[in-house]
Amino acid sequence: INRLAQRRTCKVCNGIVNLNILNDHSTCPICGSKNSFIKRKDDEVEVIKNRLHIFHSATSPVLDFFEKHDFVFKIDATLSVEEIANKIMEVIN
Repeated sequence: INRLAQRRTCKVCNGIVNLNILNDHSTCPICGSKNSFIKRKDDEVEVIKNRLHIFHSATSPVLDFFEKHDFVFKIDATLSVEEIANKIMEVIN
C-alpha cells in the first residue's frame, strides 16, 4: 500500500515515479521538470485498500479456480522485458 500511495505522475511528461526511491522529490528524473508531480486519486490509501479488497473478494477466487485446472502460468516480472516475452512465448507454444 505504501509503495502505491507514494506513486506520482509528472504533469509535464506523464512519467510515473515513486517518491520512496527519489532523492529529490521536487524534480522529475525523466524530464527534469521542477514541482511537476501530481498524486492521482487512485493512489490515495483508501482507494488502494478498496482495490485490494475487491481483488481478494472477486478476482482471487477466479484465479484459484483456474490454478486448480492448470490454466495459470506464473512468470517472474522482475526479469527483463525480453526474458518475460520469451517466457510468454514458451507458454503459448
